[in-house]
Amino acid sequence: MINNTKYRTIYILPLFCILIFFILKSVYRPADDYAGYYFGSKFFLQKLFDAPTIYETYAFNQKIYAEGYANILACYTPFPPITSLFFLPFTFFDLCTSKLIFNSLSALLFLFSLVRLIKFLTLPNWIYLLIPLVFFIPIRNTVFFGQAYLILFALIAEGFIFYKKEKHLYASLLWGLAIVFKIFPLICLLFLLFKKEWKQIKYLTIVVVLLLSISFFFNGLEVWKTYLTEIFPRVSNGELNSPFAAEYQSMFMLLKKAFVYDSLQNPFPLFDSPQFFLFNFLFKVIVLSFCAFVSLNKKTEDIKSLGIWVLGSILISPNGSTYSLVLLLIPFLSIIQMEYNNLFKGILILILLLINNLPVHLFFSLPVLLQFPRLYLMISVFIFLIYRYTTTINYSVLLVFFVLFAIVSIPAVYAKNNDDSTYLFSKNKYAITYDYLIKDNKLIVYYYSDFKGAESDTIDFKQSVNPSADVYLKNNQIYLENKKLTNTNDRKMKPVLLYSGLLLYLSDKNRGVGFYTLRVKKVI
Repeated sequence: MINNTKYRTIYILPLFCILIFFILKSVYRPADDYAGYYFGSKFFLQKLFDAPTIYETYAFNQKIYAEGYANILACYTPFPPITSLFFLPFTFFDLCTSKLIFNSLSALLFLFSLVRLIKFLTLPNWIYLLIPLVFFIPIRNTVFFGQAYLILFALIAEGFIFYKKEKHLYASLLWGLAIVFKIFPLICLLFLLFKKEWKQIKYLTIVVVLLLSISFFFNGLEVWKTYLTEIFPRVSNGELNSPFAAEYQSMFMLLKKAFVYDSLQNPFPLFDSPQFFLFNFLFKVIVLSFCAFVSLNKKTEDIKSLGIWVLGSILISPNGSTYSLVLLLIPFLSIIQMEYNNLFKGILILILLLINNLPVHLFFSLPVLLQFPRLYLMISVFIFLIYRYTTTINYSVLLVFFVLFAIVSIPAVYAKNNDDSTYLFSKNKYAITYDYLIKDNKLIVYYYSDFKGAESDTIDFKQSVNPSADVYLKNNQIYLENKKLTNTNDRKMKPVLLYSGLLLYLSDKNRGVGFYTLRVKKVI
């Protein structure tokens, strides 16, 4: 029998080589998501980090172009302010070198923690040969886009190892870093809560509070206020750069495409009934409740329970991505460890391979219910695992989750019906419209298109501005004299009243935060 320690390097070699290959290939790719990390930290270092700069996508890109960079369309919206502190060391290099260093460090930390976790779980070395195959696309895209999910996996895995060794401070520090970095790892706190690990919860809470306090001091309270009150609620509601994207492969997007009408981005839903969107709230309640039931089962090993929480949290996320699927390594390893029929384990691994590598874009031309194969495959794995590890249903847990999500979800759904504004254009022509001018029956639109920088477009426009109208913005709402004309949470800019009685303004309603377009509303 081959000695595990002696020959481990041979088994790891394919994964190591594929990581090196992707890192080298990423040098010749655009900056992609890494540009958001990099320039957010760079602007913080230059003392340009404030709420208007960092979370206004057009202003963020204007500063990037002022730095001399072209062919970049970056967005800082998904990132909490503390992210700027994590990436500060990488801003002392040019963008390309910085991304190369970051990817190399991410890969090393990923490999180090993966080896430690597999060794800790006493799993066989042949698993290393499966990982490059099963997780090919998630690993590739994480490196290509310069995303941080390899590091996030390392933080969660190392935190788990220290937790099992009862080294509470180390575990809390690692999980705390993961939580403030991406929010998503709050599942670690839920995992601990239903395992009734009160001491570990206390340590973790203290670490998170301390880390946030450090960020409040350096980043400032104003930018955190903006993030927590404006940005995070909208990002949690799926409002990134493409709020109706089937690419996200989430239940949230499935229901949104099926039941929420938008004249530009979703003109043909099955039904135009946002109330049906409440099914997403029920879905979250069921998924998180069954994650809790698995944790409450004292016979379930901790790695299996944590794996369920990771899978469940990906299922309820509105903004799924291929690179976030790297975290499915945790349920993958728990499946390998299962004492179960090898045939069933093989089927589950095959399903995970499809989840990670299936080209979902091939399904986008199909009817809406057939556009989400990855979602259905993840649900099938989730159902199998909870069936395997759930022994009793705790109705008190169900009720608590139901009440919590009802408080947040139900008012939000009905609030969406209070806006009768419409798009000015019948086609989605520009990625971000950041300014406009009406002159001599012409509308001049200033915009950013994907990776081309600032541009302008002149359009015939048989409307003119009423200069005597007292139209202004106050607390992100538009007023005409003292009359409030809007009551929505979308960001708005540059409102004007036309002689025709139409209110014209820039808005990011039903779009990503800061991805403005022109909207009109009849007010007179």
